[in-house]
Amino acid sequence: MRSDPQNRTVPILDVITLPDGKYVLLVMPFLRIFDSPPFHCRGEVVEALRQLLQGLEFMHEHNVSHGDACLLNLMMDETSVVPKRSHFTRTNSHDGINLNLTWRHRCTVAPVQYFYIDFGLSGYYPHGQESATAVGTMRQIKDLPEFATSSPYNLFKLDICQLGRTFLEVIEQSYPALQVFIPFAQHMARPDPSDRPSATEALAEFETVVSTLKPRTLRTRIWRHEDTLSARFSCFLSGWPLV
Repeated sequence: MRSDPQNRTVPILDVITLPDGKYVLLVMPFLRIFDSPPFHCRGEVVEALRQLLQGLEFMHEHNVSHGDACLLNLMMDETSVVPKRSHFTRTNSHDGINLNLTWRHRCTVAPVQYFYIDFGLSGYYPHGQESATAVGTMRQIKDLPEFATSSPYNLFKLDICQLGRTFLEVIEQSYPALQVFIPFAQHMARPDPSDRPSATEALAEFETVVSTLKPRTLRTRIWRHEDTLSARFSCFLSGWPLV
């Protein structure tokens, strides 16, 4: 199903069998966390969130739960954004020594591809989503409502909450200009799983929010909390565009 544009699962490029015959190496694209480097404008955020929501909808439509749809498993293909490429252990460096990463804004090199990785906690449930139950907290976000008791929980509803909480974390901790997306993300992260939307409903709710944004708003520069006024002033003096 690789040709399906909504398939955002990381592709396997090759499988290399090791000499002992017991293990294999899976060859995948070189990716980086989806929100690094920083977003430049709302349009970039819209495209990232849209692809990730489409990817979750795709998995759920095929009765596959991800199980850990959290920040470290949401990735971006950096090929066009970081043309000099980044070091595999020091993502803010090209050579692993100098912290001098340079990049292009996503909006100038679109389309940029986003993917889900790490399917170690995933499951396929051919009898439907209601049959997908689990217990335990072996996941990135440890304080989800499902983990407050030892009762089984539904993994598809967990996916929704995890992705909603991740969106909220990125927005609330880093991008004050993205407040318009908070209500839809809060809906995904509601404490009661029965109050959460399905992946399809979450995508539709997101697109409704996007439809209210004017093209100029989508192109306007956004800043992270850590971007100080002095940094903005330096940007202005250097002649770099603020929008």
